[in-house]
Amino acid sequence: MSGPLKVAQNAPEGVIDAEQLTQIGILRERLAGCCGQEADAHKDDFTLLRFLIARNCDLDKTEQMWKGVMQWRESTGVSALFHEWQTPSDRAKYVNRFFYASVMPGTSRDGSPIMVERLGKADLAGMHREKIVDLVVLAYTVYLESAFRAVRQASQDQQRFVRAFVVTDASGASTSTITNIGIIKRVSSIGPANYPEVTQSVSIVRGPTIVAKIYGMVSPLLPEETRSKVDITAGDFKKSLETHIDFHNMPCFLGGEADDAFVCAAEEIPQSAGNQDITTSPDNLGPD
Repeated sequence: MSGPLKVAQNAPEGVIDAEQLTQIGILRERLAGCCGQEADAHKDDFTLLRFLIARNCDLDKTEQMWKGVMQWRESTGVSALFHEWQTPSDRAKYVNRFFYASVMPGTSRDGSPIMVERLGKADLAGMHREKIVDLVVLAYTVYLESAFRAVRQASQDQQRFVRAFVVTDASGASTSTITNIGIIKRVSSIGPANYPEVTQSVSIVRGPTIVAKIYGMVSPLLPEETRSKVDITAGDFKKSLETHIDFHNMPCFLGGEADDAFVCAAEEIPQSAGNQDITTSPDNLGPD
């Protein structure tokens, strides 16, 4: 099955604020005429609440965002893309060698998903050189889709509004990261526009001093609500994260006990890697 994730429509009584629940009801009425696989799968209470929060509970702006996201999901075929990566196809296996982020199989102490990124290790220059940026963007979209599905499923399972913790390992970031900042800007724009209220916090850890400058170049592209969730953690990041995260569920490269293989390896991209017969079309596949 290649369709979107569909969860129970109604949140338990008392879990969502009464005023917000009223707005969700009005919003659902406004969206009643919007049909199709994607639209029908994203009208549950917790998902509509994500859109409302992202637009400061302005119903008109929320309606506009929701409709725009459903159009984007249909036009990009994001659900089919997600299932292609789950299989995975040859192009998914290929780009995941060079990609740098994953949703961990374990969760935080309260059952929230954990997203881990090896951004500092990512070979951004190689992505540009070998012209595989479009494939990396697809991989990042699947990563966000995986997180979106994870928080939606967790919200249903736990009967509460669930968002994910993001831990970004910035070790290895350098002037090359700044030179190729366009890739980071491009992928950073996908989430706020299409995946509202997926994260509750973003911790940037193990970064050299240049990370503050890198973040300063990207942050203007992010909504204020998103920027307020970001923390560049200096020093003992483990101590600050352990309040929420049991490091049994974190990868070894961050001082945890989980297998590093759970996070895409962010391998250095060899010369001529982009000459492989790998395109953004699932029908034109290349080597493992």
